[in-house]
Amino acid sequence: MDAEKQQTKEKKNFYITKTCLIITILILTSCFLITELIIGLLTKSNAILADSFHIFGDLITLLISLMTIRLSKREMSNTNTFGWIRAEILGSLINSVFLLALCFTILIDSINRFRDPEPLEKIDLIILIGVGRLFLNIISMSLFLIRSYRQKSSEKEMSMNLKVILLNALGDSLGSIAVILSGFLIKYIPDGSEIQWKLYIDPVLSLLIAIIIMINMVPILKKSSLILLQSVPLDFNVNELKVQILNVQGVSSVSHFYIWALNSEINVASVQIVIQDDSTDHLEIVQSVKNLLKENLIQISTIEIEFKSQK
Repeated sequence: MDAEKQQTKEKKNFYITKTCLIITILILTSCFLITELIIGLLTKSNAILADSFHIFGDLITLLISLMTIRLSKREMSNTNTFGWIRAEILGSLINSVFLLALCFTILIDSINRFRDPEPLEKIDLIILIGVGRLFLNIISMSLFLIRSYRQKSSEKEMSMNLKVILLNALGDSLGSIAVILSGFLIKYIPDGSEIQWKLYIDPVLSLLIAIIIMINMVPILKKSSLILLQSVPLDFNVNELKVQILNVQGVSSVSHFYIWALNSEINVASVQIVIQDDSTDHLEIVQSVKNLLKENLIQISTIEIEFKSQK
């Protein structure tokens, strides 16, 4: 009982930590967005204003994550018997699709800039904005990593929602480095027809960063989709688990065996086992199967007994 209370307390602390972490990054990002909007309006720079819309997209990602994390902690009800535990998975799916769409627009924009390259204006201001964004994203990633490694108990693995936010921050950091690098090269390389390649630095780096983020985002999108489709978690081998259940004394066969995941941490199974008609220790057999499933990281299980004569 004490162990369960301790685990519940740790999960509650982890939830509070996740919420506070996202709110902190949300505030920092909002402050930077307001600053960038003011600079963009004062300088009438379309590039800076366009970048502020990208940061606004980051804010939407953070808001969706915060909302779904809070929803996932709602208690069960008559209409939601498992509670809202899958809200966080839905949030990670929405964020993944949103960020993949954003990467796709960057790809299209980069390809268009290959065909019609344009020199960047107000280089000093663009470099300053890039440094500011890089600093903001380094702070965000540092907070994520520090809070993540401080967690104990069963939630050592970062949730998918936090992974999406971390990948987004990583992508923004790479983008900021690309902006700074492009700015310095354009500023300090002298003009001349023989070095027009510098106009292609920014679209090339943008293209590479978009591809890197898409490659890392696709597995999260896939995992979120599979969980919502109630597919068997990738770490499980159903045939091996069936063999282990059949090795439990008293079990003759396994009629039905379903495994799915509620979220990235909780797995569920429904098993129908066939036992001998003369078996008297039904509860002991059920408990043995339950213990076996728990050992295989299946936290919630329903075991149905069927006698051989009923088949």
